[in-house]
Amino acid sequence: MLDEETFAAAVAARPTFALLPYFEDGTFDFMPDEAYLPFHYHALTGERLDLEHPRTFNDKIAWLKLHDRKPLYHELADKLRVREFVERHLGADWLVPLVGVWETPEEVDFDALPERFVLKCTHSQGGVVVCRDK
Repeated sequence: MLDEETFAAAVAARPTFALLPYFEDGTFDFMPDEAYLPFHYHALTGERLDLEHPRTFNDKIAWLKLHDRKPLYHELADKLRVREFVERHLGADWLVPLVGVWETPEEVDFDALPERFVLKCTHSQGGVVVCRDK
């Protein structure tokens, strides 16, 4: 997340921003998707979704999240599983080399990693570390 000063400034500008840590820790996971999605979007952006008559790109993407639930999307959203999809349909030549897959940070042998690498979490968006010079 953000450092304390940046987070405080963001909350001062938009008080709903204060709810974001609670979304990250799963506090609102009990909510049905139809309620959670507009609530989370409003906390994040300060704007409201129009799911009855979607007009904006964000409205339409949110509507699709609620009404277009193909199982394939789960495979395509997972950074590791999508590699299998690409290999099956396009071939391994289209894939960036995979150095390793670990369950916990403690399992990573940083000494064995190349001089330049990218670490990505498969369970979330934005969980990326780019190392340009180890």
